[in-house]
Formats: sequence, structure tokens, C-alpha cells
Amino acid sequence: MFSMHIKHALLHNTGWKMAVMVFNFVNNILIVRLMGVEISASFFYALTVFSLLSTMLRLGLESGIVYVASKYPERMGGIASFIAAVVIIQAAITFAVLKYFVNAGGGLNPVWATVFVMSNVLLAYVSAFYQV
Repeated sequence: MFSMHIKHALLHNTGWKMAVMVFNFVNNILIVRLMGVEISASFFYALTVFSLLSTMLRLGLESGIVYVASKYPERMGGIASFIAAVVIIQAAITFAVLKYFVNAGGGLNPVWATVFVMSNVLLAYVSAFYQV
């Protein structure tokens, strides 16, 4: 019975990962077709920079959220307040990095880029709360 649960979870997870890969492949083809090669290359470069920045900004906090929230569920409010303060600091740092270092004279809007990066960071934090 236990092995059936693991087998089902593994198949379910693998199926969703394959669906995401197919969706991303088709999405990339559509982006290149709609934007053209040069603009899509700039778009994918910016997306890679944002992804790297988002990964560095998370600081591994989602693991800490899961650990502390599962061990001390009564402290969820304090954890949320701490994360809100961290997100505000991270947003300010992200905006400064995107405006003064990454965008140096480019056509990138640092406000929308910051919104994109921070939405990915917030998604990681919020999903960590649901793993408890």
C-alpha cells in the first residue's frame, strides 16, 4: 500500500514535469516567432538574469519557513511579518541592482523588472507556507 502511494506520487510528479517541459518548449518557440530572433535573445538574457537574481534573493528562506512553521505553528504571524520586512528590503536591493547595474542605459523598465523578480520570490515564500 505504501509503495503504491510512492509510485502514484512519482508518476504524478513526473507527468507534471513533462507537461511543464512541453509547455516551455512550445512557449519558447512562440516567443521567438512573435518577437524575432534578436529581441527574443535579449528577452531570454534578461529572463536569465532575473532568474539568477531571484534565486540569490531567496536566501534559502523557504526551507527555514517550512521548518519553523511546522515545528512552531503558533509563530506563523511572526514569520509572515519577518518575511514581509525581508521582501521590502529585497525589493529595494533588486530595484537598485536592476536600475544602476543591469540596465545601464538599456531599454529595461526597472520597476516592472523588479515586480517580475519579486513576484517569483514571493511565490517561493508563499508556497513554502503551504508545504507545512
